[in-house]
Amino acid sequence: MIEDPTLLGVYNENHPIVSTIENKIIYEAKKEAFCYYLLNQFEVGFKHYSNKSKKNMEFNNWENWLKYTIENSTTFRNLVSDPLLHLEYNSVFITYLKRNFF
Repeated sequence: MIEDPTLLGVYNENHPIVSTIENKIIYEAKKEAFCYYLLNQFEVGFKHYSNKSKKNMEFNNWENWLKYTIENSTTFRNLVSDPLLHLEYNSVFITYLKRNFF
């Protein structure tokens, strides 16, 4: 986000910087790529924390960030709602997402 602040639009599509974007097609592609990056990070976090007690603060912080991303990013929600997502990601992680957030 430091290199490309327009990616703030992933979390806030009404952010003033979004109105400065000239090439909307490239912007949408960057948002989607960034959301895949986030989903990969969340999957790694899930694998790490699922082996520990789910009542610890680290897991709660991770889960709050995931929840915030799902609630505030239409692009991320659309990505996670893809019915074929289970073909690319760990099925236990996808089940966790669907059970807890959709």
